[in-house]
Amino acid sequence: MADSPASTPIDPADLDPAQLAQLVQDLDPAELQGLLGGVDGDVIDTLLRAAGPETAKQLLRKVGADAFDVSTIDPASIDPEILDTELMALLFKLTPDDRLAKAMEGPMRDLFVSEVFRRMPERLNARAAAGTDATIAWRIGRPGGGHDRYLVRIAEGKCDITQGEDGEPRVSLQMDSLTFCKLVTGNANPVMQFMSGKLSVRGDLMFAAGVTRFFDIPTPG
Repeated sequence: MADSPASTPIDPADLDPAQLAQLVQDLDPAELQGLLGGVDGDVIDTLLRAAGPETAKQLLRKVGADAFDVSTIDPASIDPEILDTELMALLFKLTPDDRLAKAMEGPMRDLFVSEVFRRMPERLNARAAAGTDATIAWRIGRPGGGHDRYLVRIAEGKCDITQGEDGEPRVSLQMDSLTFCKLVTGNANPVMQFMSGKLSVRGDLMFAAGVTRFFDIPTPG
């Protein structure tokens, strides 16, 4: 842009993805919130999908949890490709626990959980997993009762995910969906969650203690 954002009047309705990316980079938090406060939420979702996850992360770092109130987002408006692990880590770091708990009782809960498991193979630390041949059962509590059940098989430096349970896993991990999302995004300590009773472990406890080292857990920030 020829002029600085501060000196050029901008009609939020005229924003395009490239402009949004530039404004997120250039404006301070107050200016950014003031500008985007005049833009319909569906328009912002569309712009962010087009601009990409890096713009979404920059926006979240600048304006905080209000940029994406996870308790009010319609998952149908979210392109899963933008919801990468680092963006989820930021969301779960910056969003107050009461909003997170509310979100995990709504439709965004299923999107978060399914995206974490879909992305597990790409987050596998092949070097740490070398020589490991084991199956981990994950049971993630649902708001209305019951669990989502996933099997994660680590073998030959690769990770395969299946939904459901079959056979005898080396370890079974059970927790609610909020605890799960905090753990896998680096926003909770597994030992503390186990000691507080939020994480239940059955099977090989020593192996369970090292499960997180098999994956590249993001560092929220």
